[in-house]
Amino acid sequence: MKIGTANLWNKIRRPEIIELFRKNVYGRVPESLYKESYKVVRFDGNALDGAATLKEVYIKITADVKALVIHLTLITPNSVKKAVPTFLLIDNWGPEGSVPSWKVKGEFWPVKEAIERGYGMAVFRSFDLDPDNFDNFKDGIHELLNKNPRPDDAWGTIAAWAWGASRCMDYLVTDKNIDPEKVAGLSLLLDIMATILSGGLSTHQIHSCSSEHSVSQVFIAINIKNLQNFPAIDNSIHQIIEDLHKSSTENVTVKIQYPGENVVQTRNTNLKDGIPVNKDIWEKITGL
Repeated sequence: MKIGTANLWNKIRRPEIIELFRKNVYGRVPESLYKESYKVVRFDGNALDGAATLKEVYIKITADVKALVIHLTLITPNSVKKAVPTFLLIDNWGPEGSVPSWKVKGEFWPVKEAIERGYGMAVFRSFDLDPDNFDNFKDGIHELLNKNPRPDDAWGTIAAWAWGASRCMDYLVTDKNIDPEKVAGLSLLLDIMATILSGGLSTHQIHSCSSEHSVSQVFIAINIKNLQNFPAIDNSIHQIIEDLHKSSTENVTVKIQYPGENVVQTRNTNLKDGIPVNKDIWEKITGL
């Protein structure tokens, strides 16, 4: 059936694609009943040299007489006096990956940069949900919620981690310091897909190497002119960018920009006024 409208997409094709992913890729989350509760086990209003507030939260999942705890660490800037946009990360490095520090700068946990820019940072431990090793799904949330016998399309590890991220979101929307409409997940899935498709190393493997090599990279090219919603794409992009530019910052003189926006502005200026060249270098070139 050809899908020619947004209504048909949402009603027919989107559910079909989601079902295909459930059946063939990530698996189906069981409809087991469970209870969810939260407890702040540590609070530090003067974390990171007074720049942030740190909370350690236990998210307890209980089913029948069994239970497990998801350990969530949340840090929010003290300089912002309203609910802040927040990044949610999945930690598959181990406990040391969740410890915020001004002294250690890493791509996985850029807490200093986030706090300085008025963002919150939250992270939970993936192995609370399911250890990153094959145990025939007998540990973690699988052991808690699975029904025997395990069906062929049952959920796997990635689905368990994603389920855990959703439970962390359940807590974050209750925290008065977090803007519930502005929480973004830094994608573990992209790391996994890049590693699988390229045959290279994952980010945590690269981190443990003495030198960087076998970096996983995947390039995907999409001809947007072939998309059915092509006429509306330009307007959608501009609306998203306008909403981004409206974001508040700690420093009112600083404008929020999307990645590469300066490059676009520089290119437009160079097309209009010409490319600036160092005078000494230009003289050497013309003298060749």
